[in-house]
Amino acid sequence: MMEATWASATNLFQLSEEHAMLQAATRDFARREILPIAAEHDRSGEFPVRTIQQIRDAGCRPGIAIDPGMSLETVKHLLPLVEVACVMTVNPGYAGQKLIPFCIDKMAELSQWKRSTIPICSLK
Repeated sequence: MMEATWASATNLFQLSEEHAMLQAATRDFARREILPIAAEHDRSGEFPVRTIQQIRDAGCRPGIAIDPGMSLETVKHLLPLVEVACVMTVNPGYAGQKLIPFCIDKMAELSQWKRSTIPICSLK
């Protein structure tokens, strides 16, 4: 049986020069603009509109991760500004967890709200 590794998987695909340049520019932007403030946003639970706009201005698709303890009410006002919303079904940072059942209800609620309010946002 062949054992797949990250190194062997990355050798299967070769980025075009344009894709490699975009990847490098995206990483540079994230390191310069997002990384310095990301930890504070995580601690405070605040999601500044300015940061979302900076991500969009850089040519990227802004998104929001909604962890199990976060109420949908805390992020609904931001959903029209992002293109992706990811409802997490486990607590971030801990391996081997089981799915938290109420997160399925949260996904259903968000999906219903999205259909009636913001059809451009993709749910993950």
